[in-house]
Amino acid sequence: MQRWGDAIGAPRRRAPRRYRCLRPIAWILASPVRGLIVLDVMLLAVLGAGLCAPLSIPAHPRVFFDPDPPAAILGRDWWGATRFAVPLLAAFALFGAALRLAARARGRSATIVVIIGAVVLALALLPLNAVTAADIFHNIADAWTFWVRGKDPNIYPPTAFPTDPFLAFVPAWRSTPSAYGPVWYALSGVPLWLAGTSLWGNVIGQKLVVTLFLFGAMALAMLIARRAGANPLMAGVLVGWNPLLLWEAAGNGHNDPVTICFALAAIYAATGRRWRMAVFPLLALAIASKPALAVLGPPLLVWLWRTGRDERRSLLVSLLLGGLTLALCYAPRWEGSRTIATLVRESGHVSNSPGALLHTLIWAATGWNGLAILAGMRAVFWPLFLALWALLLWRLRGTDVVTLLSACFWTMLLFLTLVLWWFMPWYLWWLVPLAAPLGTRPLAVAATFSFGGFLLYVPHMWLLAAPPVALYAATAAAGFIPPSLALLLARPRRTADEERYPLAAAAD
Repeated sequence: MQRWGDAIGAPRRRAPRRYRCLRPIAWILASPVRGLIVLDVMLLAVLGAGLCAPLSIPAHPRVFFDPDPPAAILGRDWWGATRFAVPLLAAFALFGAALRLAARARGRSATIVVIIGAVVLALALLPLNAVTAADIFHNIADAWTFWVRGKDPNIYPPTAFPTDPFLAFVPAWRSTPSAYGPVWYALSGVPLWLAGTSLWGNVIGQKLVVTLFLFGAMALAMLIARRAGANPLMAGVLVGWNPLLLWEAAGNGHNDPVTICFALAAIYAATGRRWRMAVFPLLALAIASKPALAVLGPPLLVWLWRTGRDERRSLLVSLLLGGLTLALCYAPRWEGSRTIATLVRESGHVSNSPGALLHTLIWAATGWNGLAILAGMRAVFWPLFLALWALLLWRLRGTDVVTLLSACFWTMLLFLTLVLWWFMPWYLWWLVPLAAPLGTRPLAVAATFSFGGFLLYVPHMWLLAAPPVALYAATAAAGFIPPSLALLLARPRRTADEERYPLAAAAD
């Protein structure tokens, strides 16, 4: 029915002028696809202009031997810390908004936007100089040791070969062997065939290798989410757009995407019928990249044993194949007890964790020997971890995909918080992709832990001269308070998305 004002030709009422500026924002947010495109461009600008450009290889084409390279570049005062922290906060605000939009996104167009957005963000961080971690330079020297010298980098540090071309570019731990596995050493040598003795060619080459596994982990997280009945686009954003995961993989070249990619492949194989015998060989490849991923073995074993009663023979074959895979990986450069010693070496260090803070407080109060304090802490916390882990496995009774993913997620969270006292932000690669198909609380913990892990760099780099208690209190607070709050405050909510994907909501 025509309105009286229209009938007599009266002009329609327009929105007040002060609200017209909001129309473009409303138009963007009305479509999740448009919103994701805009947020990806904004995230690219924040990470690129705010962090990557001032810390890039073109801007600083050298290896930093300072213990705090970002502070050395941006300034060691509060202004330098602010220049690092503000883009970090902005990046995670955009990341959180992208997660919320991805929860409403559907269809092929949104999937293409999520995938291309992750590729663009990763490629933009490749020129970053690895200023928050010098491991990539050690890894290049290790690749030379493994491929050219034919020796195990777990046993022979870079200084074992004084004439090697990359020794001069190793800024830290040059007299300490690495603690990775042979699968990673084999992959890390691929750039040597193209870059030769070029330092920056090998740096970019190793980053490209890791970035390919970043995309693989993202794709597997999306496939597992779909199989679990969850929203695969949220999984893609959580992994592929996560500022911390991008920073540590494409930016710093850490090898953790390699190990979690193999672990996710094992989980994907476990949740299908056709490839179940490949589960433990794939997990063996993850362990032979970084041994810490062995903690995912028991949840996989228990879940498969309880869900595949008719396939237990295949499960036993998979276990045997997994053991054979590990043996084949380690056999060529096995040196007995010297190789085994590398698996426990890292447990003698403490840093950036609540365990490190407790260790430092006991040491400051008593003056006891640090190793004796560590032994006492192990006697308390390892039984606690094993008891909680056993309870978690005992309650693993469901047969759906979400039950397995939830068990793996909480296992890794217990491991990171209770007994891994040498904590580094890139270790969150082991946790975050496992939360992608799960419900409200695991997603909140994963997202806030990523934020806390990135924020941890501020005290870690700008408070190095502070007393040890103050330094570890600041790093533990920055890294672990955000996920602790999320764990306590996040409550399961049955949103429209969870009504459509009920299995993911059940993980809460």
